[in-house]
Amino acid sequence: MWRSPPDPPSAMYRPDPPYCLSTYSYSGSHDCENWEIESYNREIEDYVNRLKMYVSEAQEFAQEAVTFSEEAFEYAKCEVEDLD
Repeated sequence: MWRSPPDPPSAMYRPDPPYCLSTYSYSGSHDCENWEIESYNREIEDYVNRLKMYVSEAQEFAQEAVTFSEEAFEYAKCEVEDLD
């Protein structure tokens, strides 16, 4: 049975860094509390896991497409040979 390709995780799921990290890129320091960093790290891990799942599903979909293509080629080849 044919299925559609998997949907990539939406950019809206990409976690935004907490506001307390806004000065980190130029100052090298932040005023975040531990729970804020831990929460952000969990959100990042969840997003990365969604991306990994998408990659896995996309690879599986691509392999199914390759198999379908090979089988279609073999079928067409066999049909042509039956005409000879």
